[in-house]
Amino acid sequence: MVVSLFAGTAVAGTAGSATSADQNPAVLPPLLFQQEGDSNATVTFNRSIYEIQRGETATMNVSLSGLDAMTVQIGGGQASYKLDATVTDGNGDGQVVLQFDTSKAGSGDGSALTTQGDADSLSVKNETKVGALEPFMYGLTVYSGTGENVPTIAYGGINVQGDGTASQTTTTTTTTEQDSSSEGTTTTATETTESDG
Repeated sequence: MVVSLFAGTAVAGTAGSATSADQNPAVLPPLLFQQEGDSNATVTFNRSIYEIQRGETATMNVSLSGLDAMTVQIGGGQASYKLDATVTDGNGDGQVVLQFDTSKAGSGDGSALTTQGDADSLSVKNETKVGALEPFMYGLTVYSGTGENVPTIAYGGINVQGDGTASQTTTTTTTTEQDSSSEGTTTTATETTESDG
């Protein structure tokens, strides 16, 4: 039994857009929840799309109902990056806080995704190794349980945009002046710093 509910439509922003399952199975309209098998198992995010700059960390508050473990996938589909991890609600409070550090994403060592709570546990099963995480809309998919062929129960997205770091240019100017009274020269150095952005 499959039950689908559209609660709204989100605009992704400049770095990417949510597309249909046929175009990119990892990026579906947020707030679309599919339940298969056990209809009592649900997962919800505190927001449908997480908008962050490259280099920042996305903090995702996840509420679980009817299950204490899930599989989380970030990316995949048309994205050049994918991370798969199993997450367990260790104290059974139905709340898990995930942190996705875009500055560490692509290292291949799984350090990009962690849990904030000490009671909860997370294990990264695989991660695509890339030089740097590109600005893109990365799908956020949650599966019910941690075994093989577990049903998909929630979709969202992480919209990573280009970093906003301003470039900085420093210019040093040296001038030489003739002093007529002492027939010597005086050298003056002036340093000017300009920020672009």
